[in-house]
Amino acid sequence: MRHVGKLWVVLLVFAMPLQAAVTATADRSVMTLADSLVLTLKATEGEDVDNVDLSELRRDFEVSSSGTSSRLSIVNGRSERSTERALVLLPKRSGSLKIPSLQVDGVRTRAQTIEVLPAPRNIDASQDVFVEAEVDQESVYLQSQLIHTFRIYQAVELTDRGRSKLEIPDAVVEELESVVFQRVVDGRPYRVIEVKHAIFPQKSGELTIPALSFNGRREMARGSLFSFGSGEMLRRRSNPITVEVKPIPASWPDATWLPAASLELEESWSAEPGALKVGDSVTRSFTVTAEGIDASLLPPLEQVEVPGLRVYPDQPKTENRPGRNGITGVATSSAALLITEPGQYTLPAVRLPWWDTNANRLRYARLPERTITVSGAAPATANEASPALPTVSQPAPTAITTAPTPEPLLANPWLWSTVAALLGWLLTVLWLLYARGDSGRQPAQRKQSEDTTQLYRALLASCKADRAREARLNLQRWAQQQLGMERSPTLSEVADAYNDPGLSDALAALDTCLYSPDAENRWQGKALLEALKKLRPGKVKASRRGSELPPLYGSGT
Repeated sequence: MRHVGKLWVVLLVFAMPLQAAVTATADRSVMTLADSLVLTLKATEGEDVDNVDLSELRRDFEVSSSGTSSRLSIVNGRSERSTERALVLLPKRSGSLKIPSLQVDGVRTRAQTIEVLPAPRNIDASQDVFVEAEVDQESVYLQSQLIHTFRIYQAVELTDRGRSKLEIPDAVVEELESVVFQRVVDGRPYRVIEVKHAIFPQKSGELTIPALSFNGRREMARGSLFSFGSGEMLRRRSNPITVEVKPIPASWPDATWLPAASLELEESWSAEPGALKVGDSVTRSFTVTAEGIDASLLPPLEQVEVPGLRVYPDQPKTENRPGRNGITGVATSSAALLITEPGQYTLPAVRLPWWDTNANRLRYARLPERTITVSGAAPATANEASPALPTVSQPAPTAITTAPTPEPLLANPWLWSTVAALLGWLLTVLWLLYARGDSGRQPAQRKQSEDTTQLYRALLASCKADRAREARLNLQRWAQQQLGMERSPTLSEVADAYNDPGLSDALAALDTCLYSPDAENRWQGKALLEALKKLRPGKVKASRRGSELPPLYGSGT
C-alpha cells in the first residue's frame, strides 16, 4: 500500500499544470546614454503581454515604441505558440539602471541591471556612414582574452552591404554575437551594427589588429526598372590597433598557464559518497569554469588512486560558451571509482593555480580533501550470485575451491521463455510497422503543411493591417518553413532566395521604416501583400549569399 501511495503522488505531480513561463530579455547589458535597448516580453501560455504596468520601468527609461507579434515554433513535430512584445527603451541617465520585475497575468519576470555609460564623444556626425574600432585593454597577458569591437554607423539606407573578416597571425579569433541598435550623435540618429571579437594572443610582444573594411551602396530613389542598384558605393575602413602582449609572469609556478578573469572549480558525484559498499562503482567529476580563456587551455584534473580504490578516468570534455562579454571555457574531468575493500578512504585535496587578469595576481582554486566510508558488501542470498570483485594490487593466497556444475544452457526453462517473449514482441512491432506503412509520415507532413498555411495567412493579415513589425516576424517564420532553414532568415536573404523584383522592392520598403520610431504609422502593407500573392511557391534561387551582415532587427529565433 505504501508503494501505491507513492505512485499516486507521482501521478498527481505530473497531472498538475506547469506554471506559465513569461520572460523579459534585454538585447544588451551594457550601453551608452545615446543608445537604444530592446526589451522583449515573451509569453507561452496565452498571457496578455500588452496589459503590463510599465510605470516603474519608466522611472529610468523612456519607452519610445513597442510592437506585439505572435509566433509559431515547431520542434520535433510539436508546435508551440508564443506572444512577444518588443519595447524600445531609451535610458534617462547614466549609471546602473534597473529593469524591474514585470507582472504579466500573475507571473513575474526576472529583474535585470543595465550599465549605462556616458554618451560617446569625438564622433563626427557629418558623415552619412562611418566605422570605428576599439579594444577593452591596451595590454594583455599571453593567451588571455582581448575584446575587439567594430561598429558600423549608417544614417542612410544601404544595399549590397559587406565587411571584411578579422584575421590575425599568432592569435586565435572568435567572433561573438552581434547586435543592432540606434545611437543618437549630435542630434542625428544612426543605425549601429556592433560586432565583437574575442582575441587570444599566442605570442608575447606587440600585437597589431588590422583595419576592418565595410562597404555598402547608397540606396537611391527608384525612378525606373533600370535604375535599381545604381547608387553610390561607399567604402569605409577602421584604424589598425596595436596592443602589448605580456609574457607569463616570473612568479608563475610550474603548472599550466591559466590567465582568466574568474575561475571556479566544482566537484560532483554520480551517487552519494557516504552510502557506498564494496563492489560499488561511482563517478567523480571535476568541472572548471573560467571566464576569458579558451577551453582548450584548461588542463584535465587527474584523480589520484589510493589503495582499495581503482580509478578509471574518462575522456575530458571541453566547451567554449560565447557571450556578449567574451568566451567562457568549461572543462570537465571524470573518473569512475571502483571500490574493492571496506574501510575509510581519504581523497587528497585538489589545487589549481590560475592568474587573475583583473587583479593581476596569482590565485588558487581549491577543493578540500574528502573522506568516504565504505561498508562491506551485502551478504548474497540463496537466489543471488555473488558479484565478482576485480583483482586487487596484492595477490590473494592460492586456494583450491570446488565450483558447482553449471546447469546446461539449453535445459534452462527461463532462457526459452525469455526468447519466446522477445520473438513475440519483435513480431508484433514488425506487424505494426507493416500495417502502418507510410501513414505515420503523412500526418506529420500534413501538419507541417497546415502550419505553413497558418503562417502564410498570418503574414497576409499583418500586411492588410499595416503592422510592420508583426509582418516582418511572420514573414521570417513563413520563409524559414518554405526555405527549410534552421534559423529565421533576414529580409535580404528572403529577397535573394525568391529573386522577385516586386518582393525585393516591398521588403526594401519594409526594411527602411522598421527602425523608425513611428514605423507602425508609416508602413503600408499593400505592396508586400500583392507581391506575396503573385509569388509562385517553390521559386527559390539555388544559391544564397553567405557573407551578409547580421539581421538588423533580430532574427526572431
